[in-house]
Amino acid sequence: MIPWAGADFTHPGENEKGSVERLDLMIVLFLLVLINILVAIGRQQKRAWVSMIFSTVSFLLLLVVVLFVIRMFT
Repeated sequence: MIPWAGADFTHPGENEKGSVERLDLMIVLFLLVLINILVAIGRQQKRAWVSMIFSTVSFLLLLVVVLFVIRMFT
């Protein structure tokens, strides 16, 4: 038996267990924790360019988080 044979992939958020929303939520929470850690590490750096790299990566990850949140609510 193919376990996904009866699944409807046209509406990924409407399956029987809601696993897509849970997965998106776990990804968002993980990325937010990672952003928090990167900002904390970046603020402790003495060199400005290293701090700027950490801040830039954190900002880009924050954009990814926003896209995941938009995906969850549409």
